[in-house]
This record gives sequence, C-alpha cells and structure tokens, in this order.
Amino acid sequence: MHLKKNGRSGYLLIIITILISCVIVQNVSAKVPTELYYGENFTWIIDNVSAGNIEWYNVSTWGFYANWHANQSNVIGFTALSSVEIENKEYLTGNLDIGNLSVTTHDQDIGFNLGLSALPWYGGLVSLEPDWGVLTDVTPFIGENASIVYNDTGRVIDTVVDTYRISYDDGFQTTELEYEPQTGVLISANTTSGSFSLSMHLTYSSIPLPPVTSNFPAITIVSGFLVIVAFSIVWRCKKKTSLKN
Repeated sequence: MHLKKNGRSGYLLIIITILISCVIVQNVSAKVPTELYYGENFTWIIDNVSAGNIEWYNVSTWGFYANWHANQSNVIGFTALSSVEIENKEYLTGNLDIGNLSVTTHDQDIGFNLGLSALPWYGGLVSLEPDWGVLTDVTPFIGENASIVYNDTGRVIDTVVDTYRISYDDGFQTTELEYEPQTGVLISANTTSGSFSLSMHLTYSSIPLPPVTSNFPAITIVSGFLVIVAFSIVWRCKKKTSLKN
C-alpha cells in the first residue's frame, strides 16, 4: 500500500509539473542555438538611405575601414559564419554586403555603423539577445531615451510575425527597430544618426520565421494534455505488469 501511495503521489507531482511547464512555456520565447545561424543568409531592401559616401568604422579599435555608399532599393545581404563575445554579449560574425561595401564583420560593428542600436545596446541585423524581457531593466531602457513594445507585429512578404519594437531618441540619434524575438532577426528599421539616415525591411531569411503566436497557448495546452494522456497509459501498463508479477 505504501508503494502504491508513493507511486500515485509521484504521478500527481509529474502531472502538476507538466501543467506548470505549459503555463510557463506560453510566456517564453525560444532561443535559437547560436550554431544554427552559421551559414544562414538574410536580405533586406533599402527603402531610404543617405546620399554620398559614408564612413565605416571598427568599433573595438575606432579605426576607419572604408567609405561606402548605397541607393534606394539596393539589397543588404548578411551571411552568418560564426560568433564572437564582446563585453559579455554574443554577436554573429559574417559577410556583409551593402552598396559598394563587402566586409567580414560582426553585429556590434553593424549596429554601430548602420544605427541599428540604442546605445550602449547594439542590436544589429540579427540580435542574439538571450532574454528580451530583461532589457527594460538595463541601460538605456531604464531611462527616458528608449522603450520597448513587446506586443507588436510585422510583415515579411506574406507572413505576419510577432515583433518587439525598440524606440530610441537621445537627441542625436532617432531609431525605431523591429525584431522577431525567437530568431532575433531584424524585421524593419528606420534610423537617423546625425546626418546619416537609413530605413530598410527584411525580404528573406533562410531561418524560417515563426508566424504570429495568437494560437500558441491553445497548442501548448493541447500538447501538455497529450503528454499527460501518454504518461497515464504508460503508468497504467506498468501498474498492470507489476500486479501480474
């Protein structure tokens, strides 16, 4: 009898754990493992960009790299190759093509040079943010210069995706960025920093972007229920086997 009671208690504990997990999963965005980005390709179309030559810098050394220029409707391409950790944050490294510039660089440099940032936070083209939810507790999002809207949507061709919209204005730079939170891919950007301006939108991602998750809670609950049913069947089969023995 003691063994049966313990078995039932354990069974109930597992059920409760699964149900709690279902509730938690509804509110957590899955993070794509960094290695899965390697070799993936992304493209954006330029909607508007500053005319003339624009300087490209290496942020870590503040060294000048090259002058570049681009035009409206030009394609921005990025192929991820690896990643690098800078000041305890991970950034993708890869080949960037924009206008007449082709360079192997990382997303911190891209975020700085293209104004895809909310200083000192650099988003870049594909942000490997480990937890978007904690950004509101760090600079600059704890101040008046930046804000995040977590419940927004954007469109990539014919697909509507969930986005986190970041707004930033420090008087010199005015930026609005939309990221798909599970993959961290930049959906759209409209940024001005001094005399530099750029607006762009995503047109292709070789990593599939998840569509809006308006039905995600229902799916999660059904999945949890099926797990419970499966476990119940296995548990009953084991119980019958033990009784026969």
